[in-house]
Amino acid sequence: MAAGGSAGGSKLIVNNLPTSFTEDDFTSMFSRYGKLASVHIVTHKTTGQSLGYGFVVYLRALDAAKAIEEIDGLQLGRNKLRVSYSEPMNDTLKNATKVYVKKLPVKFTEEDISALFSKYGKLVQTRLVRDSVTNKSKTVAYVLFEKWVDAQKAVTALNGFTPEGAQKALEIKIDEAKGLGAPVKFVRSQASPYPQGGRPGPHGPPKKMGQSIPTHIASMGHGIVTVFVYNVGEFINEHELYNIFAPFGGLNKIDIARDAATQRCKGFAFLTFDNKKSAERAIQALDGTMYRGRPLQVRFKT
Repeated sequence: MAAGGSAGGSKLIVNNLPTSFTEDDFTSMFSRYGKLASVHIVTHKTTGQSLGYGFVVYLRALDAAKAIEEIDGLQLGRNKLRVSYSEPMNDTLKNATKVYVKKLPVKFTEEDISALFSKYGKLVQTRLVRDSVTNKSKTVAYVLFEKWVDAQKAVTALNGFTPEGAQKALEIKIDEAKGLGAPVKFVRSQASPYPQGGRPGPHGPPKKMGQSIPTHIASMGHGIVTVFVYNVGEFINEHELYNIFAPFGGLNKIDIARDAATQRCKGFAFLTFDNKKSAERAIQALDGTMYRGRPLQVRFKT
């Protein structure tokens, strides 16, 4: 796609791209979060080689915000991707007061949230956080008020309020981050999109062979676990592994073991997840599946 303009905070700049990334790779990675208007990797005018950064334009600003949450900070080998808005936000959005809302009724939509909060002042934006795989509500939302005083009135009136038909009282507070310029990192989806273990991939549907999951887990910190993937072949790249494992949520880092001389994969890689549940679902779905004619071995690193 060619580069294009944007409006309403839908244009993103992506830095620290691997130089091997193509625009097809770029499109594949970012299109999972919403419909794209355009993508563009900046290249050297003479050699045509990637300069390591590019631009993505979404049709919806909410999808752009979701892409920032999911991809910013993702480690692809030596490259840590940095994703942010490429254009300054307008002053109204930048100076808005953000109210964090949780324990919403599952059936609440953006319209329901706006109707509830607009009684207390002018809203700039309402955003319901949804699961990146199922699109179901995570019962969390952000409401942006034009004025701080109106946001405070809403918090005072609605914190502890139980909406009609709901079983839980709302928990509401003013978020310290203003507008959407510094998106909060939400917990990524832990739901597996392949509950039966079969993943349709670019090389045909894998065949599940079934393996047990070890109980010993290599932890790198609170909630962070590492998964060992073996038998991926010498030509695998970070983008392929991202496409395979990202749907399970929580993927933070991809490290491919490479031969120092040829830079080809040694046949295995390590993937870091920010939670055990996502790693377990990936193992359950993918361990023993056939990929490029090879049975993958996917285990917790012990």
